[in-house]
Amino acid sequence: QGWLKDRNSIYERRRDIILEFLPRAGMRAQVPKGGLYVWAQVPPGVTSKAYANRALEGVGVWVTPGAAFGEHGEGFVRISITVPEERLREAGERLARLG
Repeated sequence: QGWLKDRNSIYERRRDIILEFLPRAGMRAQVPKGGLYVWAQVPPGVTSKAYANRALEGVGVWVTPGAAFGEHGEGFVRISITVPEERLREAGERLARLG
């Protein structure tokens, strides 16, 4: 089961990359204990759909608006940890430009 430990380590690094760039992008999140996503709180005064559209149109980063998952998802976007670390770092730099 060594492969499982190695895979979990990869996902933990990717999760940490996301958590590191969120404050520069004006967002925050609780550290997830598992799963393939980080649920990040969008900046105050912005809906999840508006933020997701701004991210995609403004800097070419796709995040899923939390409202797509029901009313309790509003105010959050879902960011996947299934992409390579380099791509996550690039997405973080782009999102930081949104302010």
